[in-house]
Formats: sequence, C-alpha cells, structure tokens
Amino acid sequence: MKKILLTKNNYKEYISKGSSNIYVDNNMILTAGAKDEIRKNNLKIVYGEKPEQDSNLSEEEILKNKVIEILKQDHNVTDEQKVDKVIKIVLKIVLKNK
Repeated sequence: MKKILLTKNNYKEYISKGSSNIYVDNNMILTAGAKDEIRKNNLKIVYGEKPEQDSNLSEEEILKNKVIEILKQDHNVTDEQKVDKVIKIVLKIVLKNK
C-alpha cells in the first residue's frame, strides 16, 4: 500500500470532522512543515487509527461537539444549562440558514 504524505499544503484534508484531531497511522508520513502548521493552528496530532465514532457523527453532532469544546476550553463555560442554551441558539441559527 502506498504511503500518504501529509504536507503543510494538504494537512487540512485530514482533520477529523467534529474535532481538532489529525489521525496519523502507519500509512502516513507527516512532514516537518505540516507539523508546524498543525501546531500553529492548535490542532492535535493523534498517532494511530481514527476511531469509528469520529467518522459516524452527524453534522449536528459535530457542531454540538465543537460548540461544547469552544465554550469549555476557550471560555471556561462549564455550566451545563448555559452550554445547552448556547447550543440551541447556534443550531437554530445554523439550521435556519441551510
């Protein structure tokens, strides 16, 4: 099987939907330039196979997970009621525009 070369120009294609992870398995080669860009963009390199759950999420679940991640990690909002309220508002706006 051919190896996949991840470079600073194509690494974005390998970001896991709904997360900020890039899964790098034995069939991939990660260049130094790609590593620099990944770190610069606050993405996480995970060595190993991509879990099934990451690829089977609906678009809505991906959005919910991203909102939760932003609220908790970037803004220290941990109150579940507040998180749920923000998720409902975001989903209403996003789904309305589809």
